[in-house]
Amino acid sequence: MSMRQRRAVVPRGIPAAVVLALSLAGCGTQVAGAPSGAGSGTASAAASASASASAVAPGVPAASLGFTRYPDSVEWPSVSDYVPPGEGLQRLLTDGSCVLGIGTFQNGYRSVPVNWASGPGCTRLTLSPTPGSGDPAAGGDGPPAATGGWNGGGVYGQAVVRWTDGSLIAVNGEVDRVYPNGRDRRLADLGLPVPANPNSESEDQGEVSTAIRVGNRLLIGGGEMLSEVYHPLLWTSDDVGATVHRVPLPMPSGRAADTGVGALAADGATVVAVAAGASNAYSNVPQGQLATWSSTDAGAHWTVHTVDGLPAGSTITGVVRLADGWLAYGSIVHYGDPDRPLVLTSTDGSSWKRSDGPAMGPGDLVAATVDAAGRAVLVGHQTIPATRADTSPSYCGAVWVGDGSAADWRRGALGCGAEPPAAVTTLSDGRVLIAGNRDLWLGRPKR
Repeated sequence: MSMRQRRAVVPRGIPAAVVLALSLAGCGTQVAGAPSGAGSGTASAAASASASASAVAPGVPAASLGFTRYPDSVEWPSVSDYVPPGEGLQRLLTDGSCVLGIGTFQNGYRSVPVNWASGPGCTRLTLSPTPGSGDPAAGGDGPPAATGGWNGGGVYGQAVVRWTDGSLIAVNGEVDRVYPNGRDRRLADLGLPVPANPNSESEDQGEVSTAIRVGNRLLIGGGEMLSEVYHPLLWTSDDVGATVHRVPLPMPSGRAADTGVGALAADGATVVAVAAGASNAYSNVPQGQLATWSSTDAGAHWTVHTVDGLPAGSTITGVVRLADGWLAYGSIVHYGDPDRPLVLTSTDGSSWKRSDGPAMGPGDLVAATVDAAGRAVLVGHQTIPATRADTSPSYCGAVWVGDGSAADWRRGALGCGAEPPAAVTTLSDGRVLIAGNRDLWLGRPKR
């Protein structure tokens, strides 16, 4: 299971694995000159990766697909050499000619919001402001008893959307708007239940997983658990988050909607929503059903659909609009078997089919973008289990490029280590940027 999916809206919590810092050589063209990130690999972890090297799925070097690797070009998001799985850099938003990185920083006490600014040519991502640097924008420098901990000072949310005026809309249990001048404003509360015990898996609770802009409308997707029954949720806002309204979603029969809304994408006024997992996402039932919804009026009204026959462990991470249709992506996670990519495609947003296959190899899909030619660029990793009790898992990053058909995917190798790629976006000049907590890759995808 991918690190991001461990943080997704799901009906039952999934514990995160503990992963030690590890740095191994990767694939693709390396560009020297970037300062090394904090932390170093351990001999035991290196031994684990080396012993499992034969298990790594084959793939062409990333350079063969047009990507250049820039090692140690992402400023390390921790005061120590450890970043918990799923933390650190989590998403990339286009920002003028380059990107803004969004994620968390481990300040020695807790995880705090942080952003990364991009350097010339988009070949380096630097914390901005650096937590604990003394920059007033980064908040206090002291321990929790003094100032509440070293604050990150960054924009953060389970979903973040750039608005037409350049402001950022960050959505958690409420909506916040951060303007280009740095001023921020707390807006609407989504009214989600908050459990008395944050670690409880049975108390009423809710979470946001996705948000998009559709014209001048903000759409937010998530879910809530009430009396141990999960319900998918959608909200709309026509005043940039000042007020929000829950939109009724038609429910399919059975348990196809037993998770939250996990992904949203739009093309004009047409919107597609996909549940975070199939009915068998967390069971061994062999034939699962996944709920999807479509709207032709910017999310005001919805029609429900189902995708049948999905294998046990089918989860969804996101959905994108391709040149000629829609693509939803995620993973098939089944205990005892390697995780496998899950890809669904649709030409109309209502009828979906499987578009993955053995040629993609094993791995989890964690992020996606669409290149200048309208092709999908998927990013993920293959987990290499530890071979001994004193070693840790490692992750071999991968990129897949294709038109969405099962036979068209090409897999590129991004290297192995403790910090796999976590985010991807297409820049304004058509280049595609992939980044994790240490390295980034940049290029124009080619076949």
